[in-house]
Amino acid sequence: FRKLCDSDANRHSYGKHPSKTALDRARKGVSEGKRLLVELLKTCGSNRKSPTRTAFPLTSFVALFGGPGLHGYGKHEINTEECTSKVDIVEIEELLVSSKIRTLGLDCSCEVRIDYNRKEESASANIQQNGAKSTDYTLKDLWRRQKRQKTAESAVEVEYRWTCSTCTFIHVGKSKLDYLLCELCGSES
Repeated sequence: FRKLCDSDANRHSYGKHPSKTALDRARKGVSEGKRLLVELLKTCGSNRKSPTRTAFPLTSFVALFGGPGLHGYGKHEINTEECTSKVDIVEIEELLVSSKIRTLGLDCSCEVRIDYNRKEESASANIQQNGAKSTDYTLKDLWRRQKRQKTAESAVEVEYRWTCSTCTFIHVGKSKLDYLLCELCGSES
């Protein structure tokens, strides 16, 4: 576990009073991680599996997916012996805005697995579309469908976000609306 503490990924750990450059670096890391995730998902062809591994710097990976554990988007597991990480994304909307998801030809019910090698700093993706039959809907699917219809009618996308008043970090994602503390600086909102 000590090997992970010495990694460059810890450059995203700033404490309670981060400097402006540290916050800018964190924002850049998250946006770079999202850009790389989109590129990685674009490499997945019709078979929905990336043919090769794509370069994905560790700092961008950690900035986007966080540490191991359960997250709003799914779960992140680490295998320290093999220096690999496995990220299972079940709520892609927590990471990317819905316009990007549609551009990639995905729907919100898809599941994405990212396999990451920390030594090589590279990743591969596997997308699984959960094709439900027209009569096989859950309550969550019903709400999503109604939300998409309302969004299409109004031509305005709903994006769940809030900004920390202390560090001005923008928290994006439906699950982050319930946070009482800023995940970057730790201040109460």
